[in-house]
Amino acid sequence: MSSFRSVNFPNVFSVTSMKDIVWGGDMMVEIVLQSTLTPSHHQTLLAHFPHGRPNATSRAAVGMAMLAQRAGVHVPRLCALAEEFHKKIGAEYILYVKEDGTSLDVAWPELSDEQRKAVMKRLAEDLLKLFNHRLASITTTVVPPNYSEDPDEPEPAYLLSRPFDAVPLLDRWPQPALKTTQDYLEALADRILWLFSEGKVNNPWSLGWPGKVSLSYEEKTAIRETWMRLRQLIPYYTGGKFIPRRFKGGAYELAVSLLSDQRGFGIVHTDLKMGRILVNFKDGVLQPLVITGWEHAHTAPLWSCARMPRWLLPDNWRLEPTPILEEDRVKMFHAFYNSIRDIKGPKPGAHWVIAFALGQQERFFEGLIGSHWMFRDTVDVGIKMLKESWELAIPDEEFPIPVDEEWRADPQPSGHRKFLQAPEEKHQEVMDTDIGATEFEVVVTSSEQPATASVIEELNAFLEPLLESAPLLEPTATFDIEIPSTDRLATGLGGGALSKAKRYVRRTIFQFIAPGRKEG
Repeated sequence: MSSFRSVNFPNVFSVTSMKDIVWGGDMMVEIVLQSTLTPSHHQTLLAHFPHGRPNATSRAAVGMAMLAQRAGVHVPRLCALAEEFHKKIGAEYILYVKEDGTSLDVAWPELSDEQRKAVMKRLAEDLLKLFNHRLASITTTVVPPNYSEDPDEPEPAYLLSRPFDAVPLLDRWPQPALKTTQDYLEALADRILWLFSEGKVNNPWSLGWPGKVSLSYEEKTAIRETWMRLRQLIPYYTGGKFIPRRFKGGAYELAVSLLSDQRGFGIVHTDLKMGRILVNFKDGVLQPLVITGWEHAHTAPLWSCARMPRWLLPDNWRLEPTPILEEDRVKMFHAFYNSIRDIKGPKPGAHWVIAFALGQQERFFEGLIGSHWMFRDTVDVGIKMLKESWELAIPDEEFPIPVDEEWRADPQPSGHRKFLQAPEEKHQEVMDTDIGATEFEVVVTSSEQPATASVIEELNAFLEPLLESAPLLEPTATFDIEIPSTDRLATGLGGGALSKAKRYVRRTIFQFIAPGRKEG
């Protein structure tokens, strides 16, 4: 991707074939060109037609790819961005040079265990680079119509993420870039309130979805009220509210700085499915991964950027099937996590771990408030779950809004609701799955010596594999906790250090994996 300027091929190449293919997780048109100067030379290009906001999404794909490349991630090589054809053929397109490699979902069954772990290590390194590449606002880097090599967040700046570009929001001016996490969450709520405001509940365009063409006045009113309730919760979910109270001194300050806006915003790829990751082993050595689909990326709070690819999560949390068996998923989960945790240096993987482990409540809230209005009933269920998690994390502080005791009888399905409705045999199947042995060394400093990043790194290294599997664990599950360094424990915790540490770890586990349930 050395040059981003448009390239033309007059009298140099002729088209020899064209066909539809799936590449980088999308349907594209493969174009094979033959050189008119050297007939034996062929060049293969791919025409990508991004879906989204006209005259913006394609420029976002290029702009965010440039930003990711600047962060150190390999992206497809761009040949040309053609916007002028939107009026002629109803679409703009991007021409890429076809890269060597195979999409991970296709290559996976043929990879050895060691090759898969190598991919997990490289992917962890790339996602940490995105996490650590900071901007001052929550935005989508979009190249201007006559773009140059270095846009650097050009003005005006917009946020073109999927929640803001759902029909009929495409008829509205794009969402401007946002300066704070609170502004971002408020904008997610306001897009719904704008559509379903008092003056628009009977608007002329359809707010329905497949299978439900139109909405009644009562349904529109209920949708508006749900997002009004979510908007009231925003001040509590901007980052740092749910840090365990036992974190003190330097450990607490580090966690707060990573979960608040103090350290700027990183890059998140919101559609990083396996097909968007191209792998290429040359002579047995893994080449740099090529990641595609950058129209689905934007900058975001660090707790939002620190997330696992969905295909590494349990089945109930995935958006689509994957070729990964459950036992392999668990191994790859640990391989990814251990790789990112072990990265040292001025921007250590420990910071990602902190934002990932301690930002779960904020990510869940972001998912609720950023949902499509068709999931209104499920969002109501989610508010109930927010209340239950709140009461465990902050028992002496009342949940800010009233919540009905009865859950709605027929909510739209989601990962959370599917789990709640799953049969007992599914629970047992999950409980029989080996989630891997876990060891935990508690590192505690005295009150005179501030805690360091290693304190939280070690704590979350223990908790992390449990957190992502949380929705599938029963509250009766037990965990063997090995705390080998009793001398260090005694230094910080005094008498009864071992039992105190076990109680603390157990409470922390239940805070995340069994919201709303009492520890057994």
